[in-house]
Amino acid sequence: MNEYMEMIIIASPILMLGVIVAWLAYRITKKPVSLGEKYLSGLTLAVTHLNASYVAKVSSKQLALALRHGTVHHNEIPEPAGAIITSLFTACTPNLIMQCIDEAGASLESVQALYHESIKDWHRSPGWEAAVRNYSLRNPLEKLKGSVDCYHRPFDSADD
Repeated sequence: MNEYMEMIIIASPILMLGVIVAWLAYRITKKPVSLGEKYLSGLTLAVTHLNASYVAKVSSKQLALALRHGTVHHNEIPEPAGAIITSLFTACTPNLIMQCIDEAGASLESVQALYHESIKDWHRSPGWEAAVRNYSLRNPLEKLKGSVDCYHRPFDSADD
């Protein structure tokens, strides 16, 4: 296990606390987390949560690339950021990950490839596995249409 994975294991309880606080804030207010007049996208919220306890940082672009390509082994994703991204499935809720998939323009098939790559060095996520068990790999967001009230800003695929 490399030093980045050890940092992730130590910080996991802190990350989960951040997810719980963000989820509670949303459930209580029924509004997306806002910064003045602008709303945080799902990618921004996930990246902010993943970066909470680390010196190394992940950008929204790096997370979107990993989701679209199904791997953290991309020339624009440094190894420390890739190690942090592998904790996505245990650190973030399935609903937030689904929102990130939509915003990044990724497919569930590529995200499942990222998940399988992640669990080689990380823990399995029963929550993620249960959430995607009944989804079609062709149209993963069909069941969520109309059920998520959120700010939607598609990620520009030209950034690849």
